[in-house]
Amino acid sequence: MWQAIPENAPRRPALSSVGVSAGSYAVINVVLIGFMILSLVGACYPLQRLPVLMLELLWKAIWLSFFVLPIHLNTALDDYAAAVAFACTVGVIEIVSFTVALYL
Repeated sequence: MWQAIPENAPRRPALSSVGVSAGSYAVINVVLIGFMILSLVGACYPLQRLPVLMLELLWKAIWLSFFVLPIHLNTALDDYAAAVAFACTVGVIEIVSFTVALYL
């Protein structure tokens, strides 16, 4: 029988497992999704959502600069940290590019 996921693969709680698990992965994913939605709304209405955009830009820049970069320079990032770092980098680029494009 063909299986898409090996039986010994590590399992992470999915966002759809509401009420079953409240692990750190689920909490972080929900926070990132919330910030992503607010940043997309903020890209359409930048002046009204400027505090949300600045908060998101600030925490992502701090996290990338002071946590991810030293770990990346000293050792390698694990898969989850690399995925979150990629998402944060895309978020920083998105916020900066939308803000600059609206004012040019």
